Amino acid sequence: MHVDWSKTASTAFAAGQLVEADSDNSGVGFDAADATSTKHIGIVQQTIASADSDYASATRLSLEVDLMGLYKAEVGTGTPTANYEGYPCDLNASGLVNVSASAVDVFLINRNLGLGVDGSTYFVLGFIIKWAYVNPN
Repeated sequence: MHVDWSKTASTAFAAGQLVEADSDNSGVGFDAADATSTKHIGIVQQTIASADSDYASATRLSLEVDLMGLYKAEVGTGTPTANYEGYPCDLNASGLVNVSASAVDVFLINRNLGLGVDGSTYFVLGFIIKWAYVNPN
């Protein structure tokens, strides 16, 4: 399912990035997910860069929301192995999967996809297990 949500003005986002409800409690916008986020609202469907005409505006962006969806995610910290199937893990400060930490437990690994085409970036397939709609805390 896709929903339109007002983005936080003057903030860059990458397509495929997990986001959380705006942490300043203004009721407007969303922030990139990071190592401490727990109230995730979706996956951004388009890239917003500082050079874009709507960068400084709170325009609405399409977010993918699939509470049971299987997502391909980039690993930013640690090296996944076949043993990580069923392993809950965190995100790092950049919002990428951190297979070396399991304190917040945002992502549940279903399968290690190995190295990407660049030969240096690992990817995993899994579920987002901390949603704003489901997890009240």
